[in-house]
Amino acid sequence: LGIVFMNIEFFNRSSTDIRTFDISLTGIDHAVGWFIRAFVEGKFYKLFALLFGMGFAVMLLRAKEKGRPFTAWFVRRMLVLMAIGLVHQVFIWDGDILHDYAFAGLVMLGWVLLFETRSLRRFNTPTAFLKIGIVMLMLPLAVMTYGGMKIGMQTNHDAMQQQWQQELADDSAEDVKSEAVARAEREVALMTGDNYGDVVRYRIEGLPAEARKTVFFTAVLLIPIFLIGYWFVASGVLQNHEQHRRFYNSMTILGLVFGVMLSVSGLLLLQHPASELSLTLARMGFWTFNLGQLVLAAGYFGLIVVLMNYAFSQRLLNLLAPFGRMALTNYIMQSVVLVLIFHGYAAGYFGQVSRASQMWIVLAIVGVQILLSAWWLKRFRFGPLEWFWRSATYLSWQTLRVEKSNG
Repeated sequence: LGIVFMNIEFFNRSSTDIRTFDISLTGIDHAVGWFIRAFVEGKFYKLFALLFGMGFAVMLLRAKEKGRPFTAWFVRRMLVLMAIGLVHQVFIWDGDILHDYAFAGLVMLGWVLLFETRSLRRFNTPTAFLKIGIVMLMLPLAVMTYGGMKIGMQTNHDAMQQQWQQELADDSAEDVKSEAVARAEREVALMTGDNYGDVVRYRIEGLPAEARKTVFFTAVLLIPIFLIGYWFVASGVLQNHEQHRRFYNSMTILGLVFGVMLSVSGLLLLQHPASELSLTLARMGFWTFNLGQLVLAAGYFGLIVVLMNYAFSQRLLNLLAPFGRMALTNYIMQSVVLVLIFHGYAAGYFGQVSRASQMWIVLAIVGVQILLSAWWLKRFRFGPLEWFWRSATYLSWQTLRVEKSNG
């Protein structure tokens, strides 16, 4: 749900600008764009990563409990997911995240196997994984904090002003900005054009850079969040959430309050014109905003678990269960529908749909998918892509249709 609210903008706008605020927006479009960035951007793929770590723990623990082999099966599962992600990346939309999760899933498997060795076995506990995950998440922030303190204690106002003047005179920053503008213009030309082959070739050209990004993304963000998700399941804190209400209440309140504060303040810094002139200010806004994403995502997660303790909200959330069981199919389907609407080799509305109007498109897509998912799963055991993923993992076609009872 959250990912499509964010992603739709970059079917209608260059993905080169994905970390920049669209300064051309005004009125209701500006308000909607600002709201999505403050409360949606970066929060939901982190929840997705948390769920991935939880799912990994569920599968691993069940396999151990039943004495089933796990490693080869999970490697096949991740390789199939990576193939689906790369097809999505190259032939549908270059904002795919599935190949990132597949690669990180293989790294996570390697991590667990490493910690099952004799020398590291004493650290192979859910609590140790939680601590390592938190330290890994906080490490970039700690480095940033140290750098900021060092600058603050060693640089007086005159030196800071001189440094800023040097930044203004630095031509390399302008060169980088010019390169980004050129990439964005090329991408817009391709997406508004009618040559699908050129678009595919452009995406293939970008695969080496995408691979480097995947490795960095995995090390800095995905593995730490996977480890935390693993802890939630392996420790029993999630399954027995009724016994941990104080923990989830605190996560919800602290996450929402401080997450909103950090996200909003970081976004205000990033969108301020001064951040284009000061590298220090831009970095401060970037790190504040990114910390806000982590904290607010934790608040959202806590809120969902808290709501599951109440019958009225549980019934409401259960309406989304079929939509969630077909998450892979729905994710790819969203991309296909949005490509057909926006790209030049399809309906060709690229750059023509206002930010506010995009929200109506998202609501329409999600509404249809919720109804379609419920209808489909009454007749079939899995979504279409979930069935393919499962069949390819087990190396045999899985039963798809729901068997009707004779009664």
